[in-house]
Amino acid sequence: MAVHLRGDEALEYKEKVFGEIGFGSPVSELQRFGTFEYDDVEEVLFSDQWPGIEIGGEGACDLAGNQKQSVTSFKVFQPIG
Repeated sequence: MAVHLRGDEALEYKEKVFGEIGFGSPVSELQRFGTFEYDDVEEVLFSDQWPGIEIGGEGACDLAGNQKQSVTSFKVFQPIG
């Protein structure tokens, strides 16, 4: 993880999921790594192939609704079970 402090103390995270997808990347690039579904309650994309990873996109909608959205958030967690 790379976190950089600037004069205004803003943080910048530069790591990438799958070594390629980071903040601002097109969400549609996830499709190269498996089938991602949209959870309209949590407003994130997830995949049964990649448990423990949730990705948020600009506009928070299914990829079918907006192919041009970009990555705005990541959640990485220990799956239960």
